[in-house]
Amino acid sequence: MSARTVTLELRIKLADGRHPFVPAVITANGRIKPFVGLVSGKEEQHKEGSYYLRWRENGRQPRDCVGRDPQIALTKMQRKEQVLKSLSLGLKIEDGGDLKSPVALVDAVTEYMAELRAKGRARKTLSAYELVLNRFMESCPVKHVAAVGRPEIMAFMTCCRERFKLSRRSIRNAVDLVTFFLAANGVTGLFNKGEKPKFTKKKPERYTPGQLEAIYAASPPDDKLLWQFFAKTGMREHEVACAMYSDIGYTSKTKTIRVTDKPGLSFHPKDYEERVIPIPDSLAKAIAARRSAAKSKLIFPNKDNRPDGHFLKKLKRAARKAQLDCKVFLHKFRVTFACNHHLNGVPARTIQAWLGHSDLETTLDYLAAEDIQDERIRELVNSDEPMNNSTGNATKRSRLPVIPRVQRAAARGAR
Repeated sequence: MSARTVTLELRIKLADGRHPFVPAVITANGRIKPFVGLVSGKEEQHKEGSYYLRWRENGRQPRDCVGRDPQIALTKMQRKEQVLKSLSLGLKIEDGGDLKSPVALVDAVTEYMAELRAKGRARKTLSAYELVLNRFMESCPVKHVAAVGRPEIMAFMTCCRERFKLSRRSIRNAVDLVTFFLAANGVTGLFNKGEKPKFTKKKPERYTPGQLEAIYAASPPDDKLLWQFFAKTGMREHEVACAMYSDIGYTSKTKTIRVTDKPGLSFHPKDYEERVIPIPDSLAKAIAARRSAAKSKLIFPNKDNRPDGHFLKKLKRAARKAQLDCKVFLHKFRVTFACNHHLNGVPARTIQAWLGHSDLETTLDYLAAEDIQDERIRELVNSDEPMNNSTGNATKRSRLPVIPRVQRAAARGAR
C-alpha cells in the first residue's frame, strides 16, 4: 500500500472575494506559524483563516475542518498521520478511529494547555505553564509522554540551572509545573521523598511608617492615593487594577470595598471567592472626591481607561526619588496592611478573611514581620539585663508593656 500523507491547509479570504485553501506554514523544528499561509509562494498572515486537513485515501482527497486554534490543528494533523500510517501497516483502530498508541509529548502539552485555557486560568498562569513546558520539551530527548522518567526530569533540572540560569526557587516552581503536567498524563513517582529542589524561604517584609511617608511624599497626588489604597486595603495588584468605584460601600457606618467577579475585564477573585474589606473613612472620602471628575468606572485606569499594568514601575520610580535603601514591591503593601491591623488588635482569623488567604499559616507568616520590628518585642528582648556587680542583685527591670491577648494567641499559633 502506498504511503499516505496529511497536509495542513489554511482557508483564507482574498481581496477579490475568493476563499482559497493554502498550505499552512510549519517551521523546520515542527512548530506552526499562527495563521500564516503560503500564497503564491510567499508567506502571508490571515487571522481570519480556518484550518483544514487534507489527505489522500482510496483515490480521493477529502478535507476536514479542524478549527481556528493553530496548535490544536497541528496536533490533529499529527494524529491523523499516525492513524493513516497505522492503517497502512494493518494495525487495529478502536473507538471510532482513536489510535491506541503512545501520545506524543508535544500533543500532550497541547492538550494540557487547551484544558487550562478551558478552565479559565489567568493569563499569567498560562504564560508561566507555556514557558516551562516549552523548556521541558527542549531538554527532553524522548518523544512520547509515557516514556518520561527520572533521567528526563533530572536533565530538566540541570538545564534550568546551567542553561537558563534559574534560581533555586524558580527551579522548584518549574519542576512543580512539569510534575503537575506529567501527573495529568499518568506519569508519577519520579521523585523520592524530599528529593525535589529545595530553596530558602524568605520571610515577608513590610514597609515601616517612615518608608510609607517617603513614598507618599515622592509621588504625585494620583500615585499617592494609589499607594494609600494598596496599604489600606491589602488588595493584590490585579484586584487594585480592576477595582471600580461601584465596589466602594458608603451606606454603612463602616466603609468597605468588595472584591468581586468582573467578567468584562476577564477578572475573577483568587480561588473564586468574593470578599469585603473595611477601609478608613479618609480613604473612602478621597476616592469619592476623585470619582466626581472621573471618566472611567475604574478607580486607577491607564490612559486607555483599561486596567493599568505598570504599578510596579511607578512604585520603583517613587522609591528612587525618595532614595529608599530597601526593596520595593507591590506585595509588600499586603504585609504592611496585615501588620498594621495586627498591631491594633484585630484577630488573625479576621485579617485572613480580609486578605483572602485560604490558609491561616500564610497570614501568620505575614504577622511575623510585624513581631520582629515591634518596639514592644524589642523591649522584651532587651529585658534580660545583667547582674549588678556591686550588689550581686539583678538590675531593676522596667515594667514590660502588656501585649494584647490576640497577639499572644497569634504568636502561639505561629509556633
